[in-house]
Amino acid sequence: MLWPLFVLIVAMLLCAFLVQFMMHVGVMDIPGHRSSHDRPIPKGGGVGIVTAFALGLPILRAAVGLPPLTSETLCLLCGTVFLAVVSWLDDMYSFPARHKLLAQAVASCLILGAAGWIGSSMWHLAIPGLIWLLYITNATNFIDGINGLASGSLMIASAVLGLVFLAHHDTASALPAVMLAACLLAFLPFNFPRASIFMGDVGSQGAGLVMGWMGLVALDTLSEPLLVPMLMSGILYDVAFTLVRRAIAGARLSQAHRSHLYQLAVRSGSSPILVTTLYWCFVVWGGIVAWSGSTTSVAIVAIMVPQIIWTVVTIHRARQLISQPW
Repeated sequence: MLWPLFVLIVAMLLCAFLVQFMMHVGVMDIPGHRSSHDRPIPKGGGVGIVTAFALGLPILRAAVGLPPLTSETLCLLCGTVFLAVVSWLDDMYSFPARHKLLAQAVASCLILGAAGWIGSSMWHLAIPGLIWLLYITNATNFIDGINGLASGSLMIASAVLGLVFLAHHDTASALPAVMLAACLLAFLPFNFPRASIFMGDVGSQGAGLVMGWMGLVALDTLSEPLLVPMLMSGILYDVAFTLVRRAIAGARLSQAHRSHLYQLAVRSGSSPILVTTLYWCFVVWGGIVAWSGSTTSVAIVAIMVPQIIWTVVTIHRARQLISQPW
């Protein structure tokens, strides 16, 4: 099995090379009132992640004796690349939110085709699947606000998924997870603990969409069908809690803000490295809960207890230490 390992190493090297190239392209993220950084930093590192993933996955499939491209793999890659291209253009030109949502919907429909949820006996699940893909894609984008949080969480979740799929002898489903984990691992040193470059929307949305696809596959094939929501529970909960809290407060949900739980924690004095590490631990904990074989109700409680404690602590500190409205 040396050829698959060789392909993964080459994909990581390609990702690292492209990330370094994007650092010299010079599309900068200029800090503003919502930023967690205080100096201009290049963005677009996700170009390396998505390019290495899209080129490497068919070669990795061939290396293990699978057809390089099937209709499902082609749909997955086309959806991911399409959204990445639109997201990169948005990083440069800042499109209206409705245009970005339309692009996400088009990409999600391609992903639903990749998962076999369109044009099959599972067509009735297409709408819930579309909502899931739109939510997780935007959630990974919203959470990409401090160094390593989104990229590291997605990397750990992808690695766990790859191992689980392999344990279930589902090599075809494991390969996208393993390839995504490898590409994110190659990117992470450029972004954590100190950022030389950001993923940008091209990386956070592209990787989030692939993670959403893996969630659909896990739901359809694994004995742990909710593995992806459990792995991503910290991110999904943070975004859901923030949206609900802002809706109750009467805030415009489409307006940019700095009131996610991870942002409130940093604004109230917590170390960004500590916050990022905590969210990585949420991913690991989700995997442990899913692998434990607990009933659904027990698993939900086990997942929610750390989130509730985190919420209470963060909101309490924010009320004491943040003077501006949040």
